[in-house]
Amino acid sequence: MKVLFIHSTALEPTNGENIRGNYLLSKLSNMHDIDLVTPECSKKYPHVKKFQIGRVERFGKNKEIKYALFGIKSLFLKGLRKKYDIVYCFGIAGIMLAKRYAGKSRLICDFYEVDFPELRKTKNPIVRLMLNIAKLYQRKILKKADYVILLTKKMENYARTLTNAKTLTVYDAADIKMFNENVKEKHKGFTVLFHGGIEKRDNVIIMLKAVEQVKEKIHIVIAGKGSALEELKHYAKIKNMDVQFTGWVDYEKIPGYLAKADLAVLPCTKEPLNEFVIPRKAYEYMNCGIPMIITEIEAAKELFTEKDVYYIQDPSAENVKDKLEECLKNRNSQLEKSRRLTEKSKKINLQKECRKILSLFS
Repeated sequence: MKVLFIHSTALEPTNGENIRGNYLLSKLSNMHDIDLVTPECSKKYPHVKKFQIGRVERFGKNKEIKYALFGIKSLFLKGLRKKYDIVYCFGIAGIMLAKRYAGKSRLICDFYEVDFPELRKTKNPIVRLMLNIAKLYQRKILKKADYVILLTKKMENYARTLTNAKTLTVYDAADIKMFNENVKEKHKGFTVLFHGGIEKRDNVIIMLKAVEQVKEKIHIVIAGKGSALEELKHYAKIKNMDVQFTGWVDYEKIPGYLAKADLAVLPCTKEPLNEFVIPRKAYEYMNCGIPMIITEIEAAKELFTEKDVYYIQDPSAENVKDKLEECLKNRNSQLEKSRRLTEKSKKINLQKECRKILSLFS
């Protein structure tokens, strides 16, 4: 089959945001003839012809404007075929190009939580205007889609209010070959971890404030970067806390940091954007059997019960502190949660979830 694969998120460097796209391409390129529309990418896939548009970096400046330019420039690409059997569109930035081929081809849209403009908050009037325009295009493309792929059942239920297309939940799960319980190493002390993008809505400052109140010595590792990182560094410095800031870490090296983690803390805020999605890092912790303290967001309850994780209803320093102390006092509970998580990862992982998408290309 001839496939138009539109992936508006950069496919390299490899990170959690594009791991699924890379996996799908590696599988589909062995079976189908693919035209790939994407930001700059040096990776090579068999039977794939690349059409590259600019560069969109995950933490770059003016990212929204670059995504808008990606969508506009895609309409003027030369060399694309007149007809495809399937158009797969990942992300809202590619929907203008997808819409052009929607009437001629089978259309599959794959949306993350940030691809629903009305869920996003911004004070920038230009970005707000762009999101409103994107919303109009999104509604049009949803009417033409044959399938819409969502990250959680909560997102799927929401999408059903916007489209009559068939919807499918495909969890943003982690690679079981890369993240698994075998990465763990024996070590001294007690280490708490957070890794990945660090934005205000991740609320990581709460973790530092909670650890500061616990009497037992805890080592903190924060691996990643984002707009809220400097606030964390400042707080750790003035409080003289034992925090290891690694900066951004190559995705292949992340398991090495998870190896010595006793506990992960995900105290995200309860804003709408967070309620719709399970943090990607939660799947990586799950695969490795790392117990989690996590805000009781709606989407997370689809996957985790109170037997699996340490839930906090209100993401406050006091509540995180209480769960930390509970975890430190009851190591058997910690071990049981670890066992349950690794068992769950055998059923929900990147390989098994992507089979749902691959089946749509048969």
